[in-house]
Amino acid sequence: MTKGLLISRLAKIKLHQNSVALRTPESIATYKKYRNLYNTILRASKKLYFFSEIQKSRKNPKKTWQILNEAMQTNTQRNTIEKITSNGNLLTSPLDIANSFNEFFAGIGNKIANDIPLSNVDPKSYLQPCTAPPLEFNKVCQGEVSAVIKCILSKTSTDVDGLTSKLLKFVANEISIPLSHIFSLSLDQGKFPNKLKTSRIVPIFKGGRKDLCDNYRPIACLSAISKILEKIVATKLVNHLTTHKLISKNQFGFQRFISTEHNLVSLINYVSSALNDSKYCVGIFLDLKKAFDVCDHGVLFAKLESLGIIGTALNWFKSYLSDRQQRVDINGQLSNTKEIDLSVIQGSILGPILFLCYINDLPNASNLFTLMFADDTQGLACGNDLDQLIDFVNLELKKWATWFSANRMAVNVSKTKFIIFHNKGKKVNMNGKQIVFDTNIGTNSNPSLISPLERIHSNHPDPDHRHYKLLGVLIDENLTFQSHINYVRNKLSKSIFIINRVTNILPQKSLKDLYFALVHSHLTYCPIIVGCSSKSNIDKIFIMQKKAIRVITNSDYRAHTDQLFKKLQILPFAKIIEQAKLLFMHSVYYNYAPKSFQTPGLLTKLVIFK
Repeated sequence: MTKGLLISRLAKIKLHQNSVALRTPESIATYKKYRNLYNTILRASKKLYFFSEIQKSRKNPKKTWQILNEAMQTNTQRNTIEKITSNGNLLTSPLDIANSFNEFFAGIGNKIANDIPLSNVDPKSYLQPCTAPPLEFNKVCQGEVSAVIKCILSKTSTDVDGLTSKLLKFVANEISIPLSHIFSLSLDQGKFPNKLKTSRIVPIFKGGRKDLCDNYRPIACLSAISKILEKIVATKLVNHLTTHKLISKNQFGFQRFISTEHNLVSLINYVSSALNDSKYCVGIFLDLKKAFDVCDHGVLFAKLESLGIIGTALNWFKSYLSDRQQRVDINGQLSNTKEIDLSVIQGSILGPILFLCYINDLPNASNLFTLMFADDTQGLACGNDLDQLIDFVNLELKKWATWFSANRMAVNVSKTKFIIFHNKGKKVNMNGKQIVFDTNIGTNSNPSLISPLERIHSNHPDPDHRHYKLLGVLIDENLTFQSHINYVRNKLSKSIFIINRVTNILPQKSLKDLYFALVHSHLTYCPIIVGCSSKSNIDKIFIMQKKAIRVITNSDYRAHTDQLFKKLQILPFAKIIEQAKLLFMHSVYYNYAPKSFQTPGLLTKLVIFK
């Protein structure tokens, strides 16, 4: 607000007071005329201000988005944890809260593991012999360290010692030589430096009550220096697993060039094939309890051995995971130090890859068609006779339960659901049967360990249970995707409302940036899957896209959009779907798609593209 605008604002207020006091047509007309002129100048000043600020920060994306959030009046305040309930006591001191979180995070893995019934099945029995050569760690050179530091994101978040990745990038040339020597010694001797084993844990709220530790996810801020060594080792490990095709072809998580869309395409293609043959298809959607936190190190090391990680390399991973410590940070207050003897460390670079190795042999446990995106696991089976299909699924779920028990992992039965996919008009009569998750070990049968799973279906009394949200896509029993279309439309409606609020104060280039961030991002997420819906549903999304285009171009609400799409160089939604399908089929045809799509004759089996 400039001095001139403030003076004009006072004049407007006085004219308003005068019009209220006199209530004559002349005084009211004078006030309205002045008010309209003032508002016009104010909008022009806002637009000039934000345009100037955006121009100043055009080389700083973070600052640019801060300005855009200011224009949209988006609340970007960081949430702080002010209180927590522990053992019935309300804690408000940051140190007490931090120590309570640390106790919970360090002990939750053991608590869950102790509740799992002991199994007499050896987890090694599910492993297949490895024919790949052993993983070897070569000497780390200065250039390798410098390249990794250069690729690390420049962040100001600190580790437990107060170091930041931004600082390391400033001194990369000076530290690359001594670090390459230290890292070479570490890999050669199979020992991870003890000084780099302490993590700063930041609790991230997931949902539910904010005063319960269980509703927070622990994210580890590892030592800034250890991230460099982890990145070097992760690259070697991934190259080993990829080169020798050791990761299951139906695992789609945490791998380069593989996305959630590939997982969903595999699932929808399997279900669609069954429905085209007028079969029933049962889909089981597992939810695991604290999957990363309960990984048993002994079981993990056995699985690493089966993947060709032996000798010094295996000793290095044992050293990396042993004697680790953590401190929880609450509002800048660090807790006491606590040791952890389970988990593969959420927030680390190696953690996700090690978890893939841990769960890699799950498909070997049953005859269900198994799909995985990290710990999001789905099992599918189809058949003409529903009674026989339910019996088969229960038998295979028992095998899954045995695998999880042997591998010391727990299934969250209350959140595990199933869907009986079928064509519209085809009746689903389960004849009193249930699909259950049976955790009984051996021949014993304890009814309390047999848990019926909840069925998701269109007639469910709870509207939220008429579909299942898998990897961001809502799936229903008839594959209509009606719920997902409505979900996306609601998201787009909110985004368009936000953009519409700032059309008069932001230049068109900034409005286009907002469109790509708030609207286009929803349109380009799994468009192949959305393309399986009916044309009328796709048109509903297209109508919302056209609204957004008219808003950012300040066009009339009835304006034709063909020329607007060309002017902005933005693809209409139907073309986005077509482009996604063509890119996918190109990867299949030229054999650079994920392994599960590199099957001879697959082009004729991809039902959802026909």
